[in-house]
Amino acid sequence: MLSSSPPPTSRRLPAPLGGFGWFYLLGGVLVLGVAWATAPEAVSTLRFARLGSLMLSTRWFMIWCAALFLVTGMLCYSVSPGSRVHRVSLGTNALALVCLVLVWASTGRRLEVLGILAQSVRLATPIALGALAGILCERSGVVNIAIEGMMLSAACLGFMIALYAANAWVGVLAAVAAGGMMAALHAILSIQWRVEQMISGIVINMLAVGLTGFIRRTVLLHNVREAPAVLPTWSLPVIADLPVLRQLFGRHQPLVYAMLLLVLVVHLLLFYTRWGLRTRAVGEHPRAADTVGINVFTVRYVNVILGGMIAGVGGGGALLFGFADALQIKLQIAGVNVPYQFLGMVPYLVTMIVLAGVIGRALPPAASGIPYDKNS
Repeated sequence: MLSSSPPPTSRRLPAPLGGFGWFYLLGGVLVLGVAWATAPEAVSTLRFARLGSLMLSTRWFMIWCAALFLVTGMLCYSVSPGSRVHRVSLGTNALALVCLVLVWASTGRRLEVLGILAQSVRLATPIALGALAGILCERSGVVNIAIEGMMLSAACLGFMIALYAANAWVGVLAAVAAGGMMAALHAILSIQWRVEQMISGIVINMLAVGLTGFIRRTVLLHNVREAPAVLPTWSLPVIADLPVLRQLFGRHQPLVYAMLLLVLVVHLLLFYTRWGLRTRAVGEHPRAADTVGINVFTVRYVNVILGGMIAGVGGGGALLFGFADALQIKLQIAGVNVPYQFLGMVPYLVTMIVLAGVIGRALPPAASGIPYDKNS
């Protein structure tokens, strides 16, 4: 009689230097080097609109940040990447890095912080809308890398319609419809015909580039009409009276407020409604969802097309990227003595670091990217 032994349990071993520990240590050493090269009398001034200004010693602030990076780097040496220490250190060091860049950029000059944050919200709008579109598709089990093509098509067609209709709001509606049509094409290819979803996304992106290029050459370049007016800027009644929030959210175009509202709506839709439960069930186990009466194809079609329509709104993509993008614009305007190519790299570097450290560890739905065949 064979004796049955319990299956071996897998133990997660800590990654070398705790995942990001090596990065913290290297960053601490580099910041110490920059602090050593900074003049002792250098002062940074951060201005917060009517709240006043904050003056800091640039060298000592860099030293404190370097010490923080070195200490958290050594702490992460003995912990696993998914532990609480790792997550807390990542958030703390990310905040310290942002403050460090602001202090370094304001050395010998004055930097308007609330203006950068307000511009970050504006620049993050299309990126956040694209991210919401991707979330809806992924949760239903469809990989959508055609969001860029949907946004490009929506931007081109929306501008063309607004040009001939002489109305920006009509252009927004046309952009939403264009994004929905491109998403419907992706849904037909990947859901109905079970085409490889990555290939379908690449094809739609190529189609969008060709279509918008054709429209630009044949229509827009030969247009004699005046450009349509941009969307108006709204002022929120209550927030416009608050000191800090007035600077951040008091006056924006309607699409910015739509993005903020859609973030809340999509979260509630996915995690607090019956439709969201069905969407997540289809993404995790479509066969089980089908057996309890959920129409897998309908759920996926609706989510993909709805995601495309949201991406279409963005065609007229996340606070972090928007902040870094706004920061590098402000640094160029302020005349920081750094090649503009390096400043342009800031948004992408910061985004890759955060994706690798936090978001990249999120698990996608089990059936993501797998076509569903009801008869198999």
